[in-house]
Order: sequence, then C-alpha cells, then structure tokens
Amino acid sequence: MPSRYYFRDKVEIESASSAAENLDYHAPKTGRIYYFEEIVVENKTTGFTRLLFGVLRVDDFHPYEEQQSPSAATLYPWHPVTPLRMFDTETLRAACTGVTSGDNLVMWVAGHFELMPKAEGLPDVEPVEAEL
Repeated sequence: MPSRYYFRDKVEIESASSAAENLDYHAPKTGRIYYFEEIVVENKTTGFTRLLFGVLRVDDFHPYEEQQSPSAATLYPWHPVTPLRMFDTETLRAACTGVTSGDNLVMWVAGHFELMPKAEGLPDVEPVEAEL
C-alpha cells in the first residue's frame, strides 16, 4: 500500500465580478494523487446564490455537491463519503455564483496524497489494447 502524506491548504480570493468566481485548488506538485476528505468554503462578505464543489478536468467541470443560497460569514463544509480523488492534472473547484464585487472568498482543504507508482520507482508498464 502506498504511503499517505497528509496536508491542509487554503485558497483565498477577492471577487472581481458581480456574477461568478471560482476558488481553484491546483495540485502543487506533479506525480501525486490527491484525496480530499474535507472541503470548506466561506464568503466572508455577503451571501450568494449557489455553491458547487467539483473537479475540473481540462474544460469539463464535474460537480459533486451543491449548496443553494449560502449565507454570508457561514462555513459550508463538504465531507465526501469517500475521499474525492484528484489527479495532478486536475483542479479542485468551488464555483460560487451570484457573488458581489469585492467579496472575500475562502476555501480550506484537507486530505492526503499518494505518490503515483512511477514516482515510487515501479517499472514503466506499456498499455495493452484489448481485442474485442
């Protein structure tokens, strides 16, 4: 079983628009698989319309959890039943709709990561195509 390395991190932005903002957590290092066990979002300034938690892969956003009409200065936690997996080429996203310009938006994350097999010194394996 691969070793687990635990982490906590924070993303904070000031809203520049009055429509939507994204709090994006990018993998800080390559060669890792991230598992998020806790994600918390707060708009410290005002309430807003909608909050979506999900993963962005290239240009495709996969939402997993939704909160309607979040209040100002209130923590909105998401504790996935099983840790949310994210590869180093993906982005964890909290999409905030209906924010106000100047809002202070914060996302806290906690979880663990594992090194991908290649990073642990396992030999490269060529993919095999299945015959149908």
